[in-house]
Amino acid sequence: MKILYFDCAMGAAGDMLAGSLLELFPDREQVLSELNHLGIPGVEFIAEHSCKCGITGTHLQVLYHGEEESEHCHHHTGMAQIAHIAEHLQVSHGVREQLLG
Repeated sequence: MKILYFDCAMGAAGDMLAGSLLELFPDREQVLSELNHLGIPGVEFIAEHSCKCGITGTHLQVLYHGEEESEHCHHHTGMAQIAHIAEHLQVSHGVREQLLG
């Protein structure tokens, strides 16, 4: 078993964590393609190189209908809508069961 440990003493946003996980894959473009073909309505994943305060990494943008969600303006989806989306994703039966579990 392999263990991945994140030391997030200063906190970490979802795009930071997702970007760092994306860097673990040898073919990032394939992973991005798979994410973009899951069938999540209106959602697009874009990875871009980022450098802030001398620290480099990958920033993973998640766009909803072409826009990045902001703290003050975002869309809420109810559980029934989430279940409907999950039932139609292009994932294995086991993954779907875990999502809906």
